[in-house]
Amino acid sequence: MKTMIQKAILILLVCLMPIPVSAYDFKVGKVFYRIIDKTNYKVEVTYENPISFNSYSSDITIPATVEYNGVTYDVVRIGEEAFMGSNKVRLLVLPNSITSIGKNAFESCYSLKSITLSDQLTTIEQGAFRYCEQLETIVIPKTVVDIGSDVFSCCYDLERIIVESGNLVYDSRGDCNAIIETASNTLVAGCITSYIPETVSAIGKMAFYGTSISYLEIPKSVTTIGDYAFSECTELDGVEIPNTVNYIGEGAFGCTALSSINIPEGITVIKVGTFGHCEKLTSVSIPNTVTSIEIGAFENCGFSTITIPKSVTFIEWGSFGYCRYLDTFICLVEQPFELEDNPFVSDNMTPEELGITINTTLYVPKGTKDKYNHTPNWRDFFYDIMELDGNGNVTEISQPPIMPNNETPIYNLNGQRISKPAKGINIIKGKKMLVK
Repeated sequence: MKTMIQKAILILLVCLMPIPVSAYDFKVGKVFYRIIDKTNYKVEVTYENPISFNSYSSDITIPATVEYNGVTYDVVRIGEEAFMGSNKVRLLVLPNSITSIGKNAFESCYSLKSITLSDQLTTIEQGAFRYCEQLETIVIPKTVVDIGSDVFSCCYDLERIIVESGNLVYDSRGDCNAIIETASNTLVAGCITSYIPETVSAIGKMAFYGTSISYLEIPKSVTTIGDYAFSECTELDGVEIPNTVNYIGEGAFGCTALSSINIPEGITVIKVGTFGHCEKLTSVSIPNTVTSIEIGAFENCGFSTITIPKSVTFIEWGSFGYCRYLDTFICLVEQPFELEDNPFVSDNMTPEELGITINTTLYVPKGTKDKYNHTPNWRDFFYDIMELDGNGNVTEISQPPIMPNNETPIYNLNGQRISKPAKGINIIKGKKMLVK
């Protein structure tokens, strides 16, 4: 009986599985085609079926025309996701009949080293070359007038980006190895060797996403850094942001190697995830112009101390989630605002659910401790609340409870283990504690 039930369930699951539907109208040689204009006999290059990608497994030269059932078709487009996941393709040559490249057309072509674009190409859609990890050089024809965001994200080996002379919409001025939208002076795509010319006013959305760049100097002409502009730049350990920048977008710096950052004067909001997952970020300076710190702004950062300027009026839940080393939280706000929820939440999980013990002490201006104790939620989310001295300095470090029977190791500043806390600074659970 049990076997019959299992067979019935298996048959039902098979029946419920989607049946692969052909994504192409015909195949000639190695290439799959879809008819997109029956009247004018035009086709696009596509994939085999919508279930499994990796439709191509060798180098390909695509023809300008293709004949099928006695009809000659013009090949005018590389369709969306056409070569997606075709990780054995190393070389592609596109005919001059191609006018557009669709969304994610070559995504995850990990082995693609070289591609020759059409000299009639006008459009490159979003994510077209994302995760082409071995692509080294790209030449943008002078005919291109529309480039989507995220086109070269995670192209780790990309070292040369050239916009042909004569392009009326884009340029790579000064041999900067980047694509700049000429009219707006916005850098829309960069690579490991890019530099930002002093005429650029904005760094576009996802412009350097996932590139292997390690250091970048942003000129004073720049006022805007777009969403996710430097996210996933895992080698980026240094960046100079001038005070001319007055807007930094969501997730702009998700850089695991970044160790310090000075947020420029003029920034008023630290957006969602702006510095999220900067695990090595041990030093950050927040200017007095900031009024709001949003969800995940500093999630999973590595600093042990943070200072909130008196200009801040809003700290959103999860803004400091999973900051495992944060033990000193200095808030210079003299009239505390209500905390809506736990700033240490990460992915809707409390520190306890994440297996983290929060020993973060909140330090507040002298004479304001009582205000913080009676303003909703401040008392709930910190280990202790203590006052700064009259000069705004930390003079006393809150001591967490010591386990009985001397189970917690205690060390002096020379690294010697001691039997009990001594007057002065002690090292307890890896943190400096002041005992008076």
